[in-house]
This record gives sequence, C-alpha cells and structure tokens, in this order.
Amino acid sequence: MPVLTKMRLDWNAYFKEFSRIHGGDPVLWRRSKEFNSGGLLLFRDGWAYSAADRTGPEYPPPDNPRQLKHLVRVYWALRKRILKEELRLIREQIVDFVRTQQQRNAPLQVRSSIIVTGDDGQRTRQALIEDVNYDLLLDMGVQLSEDIKSCDECLISGKVPEGGLQVDDFSPASLLARLKQLG
Repeated sequence: MPVLTKMRLDWNAYFKEFSRIHGGDPVLWRRSKEFNSGGLLLFRDGWAYSAADRTGPEYPPPDNPRQLKHLVRVYWALRKRILKEELRLIREQIVDFVRTQQQRNAPLQVRSSIIVTGDDGQRTRQALIEDVNYDLLLDMGVQLSEDIKSCDECLISGKVPEGGLQVDDFSPASLLARLKQLG
C-alpha cells in the first residue's frame, strides 16, 4: 500500500471543480484594481471568482433576491454577447474559406492541434492537417445559435438557477467535526 508523504493543493483543479459546481462557462464581469487588476469571473448562479488568480478569492452571490436576479441577468447578457461574437467569427471563417476555395484547384488544408495520451499516460500535442471540415464549422455555428437562444430564454424567464455545492459542507467547523469523528 502506498504511503502518503506530502499533499499539496492544486488550485487549477480546484478552479475547474468550482466552475463545474457553479455551472461552468464563467464570463469576465468586472475589471478593476479592486479585484487584483484581472477582474472577476461571474458564474450563472451568481458566484464570482478572481479572474487573475486561481487561488481566489471567490465571492458568494448576494443574499438579496433582487440583487441576485440582477446579477444572473448580467451573466446571461454577457454570455450572450460572447456567444454572438463567436458565431460571427465562425460565419466569417466559413465565408473566407469558401471565397478562397473558389480560387483554388485542390481542397484547402487546415492545421489543428490535438492532444494525444500515449500508453504511458504522457500527453503530447500533435498537429493534424486535413481538408477544411465545413460540416464541423456549420455544426459549431448551429450549437452557438442554440446557446444564444438559451441565453435569451434565461434572460426572459429571469430564473435563478438552483443547486450547486452547499458551502457549509466544507466549512472549517464541519470539517473539524468530521475529523473528530474519525478519532
């Protein structure tokens, strides 16, 4: 049986888990010196996290229901703006590829990066060169359009998502009480 000799926090993994718990897809909300000059990332449930530092701090949503509803609307409006920009870029890329292809005799080639995990568990980045995949680009555009419609629905409904992690589950008092139970 292996012996545990040292344990250290992995803040990138913590942030990834925090993001999963609070709905993923944070948006950059505020930029100011007050927030480590990197601003705050806002999540769909009203939680916020430092954009500049994976160690935090993190900020719970406001207790006031009206303020929380407003913050959630801000999230969906910012998220919609980001998605619309991504959709615009996909459309432009498709149009550029089509125009360029009209002047070429062979299929256009694109270079993509993929990460491959070997038998030894090592991850390596490899270049993938292939024909332009218009179906993939169109599917991405369709997905972005659907996500934009979802943002509109959330903005119209104004519902605040429920769920997420119960913060008290990991409060120092709760953890110390559990530790005492272990003996």
